[in-house]
Amino acid sequence: NKEQAPPRQEQWRYGWQYGPPALWQTLRSVSPVAFGVSLALMGGTLLLGMARWRMVLRVQGLDLPFSRVAEISLVAHFFNSFLLGTAGGDVMKAYCAARETHHQKTEAVVTVFVDRILGLWAMLIFATLMILPNYALFLQSGLRTSAAVIVAITAVASGFVFLAFRGGVSKQWSGARTWLRRLPKG
Repeated sequence: NKEQAPPRQEQWRYGWQYGPPALWQTLRSVSPVAFGVSLALMGGTLLLGMARWRMVLRVQGLDLPFSRVAEISLVAHFFNSFLLGTAGGDVMKAYCAARETHHQKTEAVVTVFVDRILGLWAMLIFATLMILPNYALFLQSGLRTSAAVIVAITAVASGFVFLAFRGGVSKQWSGARTWLRRLPKG
């Protein structure tokens, strides 16, 4: 015999009767210092992301005020937090950035992807740097292969970022432009 679910009204009454007190109890159990530190770190992360994206926008000639960049970034953060997957916020950010300009829509959208690449690269560098103080732990637990893979991925990503921001492959390899022109829409 399957148990029958209570009527929706009963479910709502139960949820509101027990949900908020349980949430309040959980919040009271969190250390105020730890909560403050987590708010400061998360706020700092968001502010750094906004500043990074604003710099990328300026390189493309799009001078949005910081307040507008913050508004778009917070909307994108909301979408990333509550939608399945992590692309929802980037799509929203690209859409909002494109709406901000009439003549540089492609550049505005590309800034979102460049910002994401820079953010992932910074995360890889941070992960690689955190291996150093924890190297003994990596040796003891047999995670040497994982550490080597992280370092290798960081090296490849650093090479990619270096080439991308130095003018790409075409500056480093003289035959690249001829080869790229053969590609569709090259």
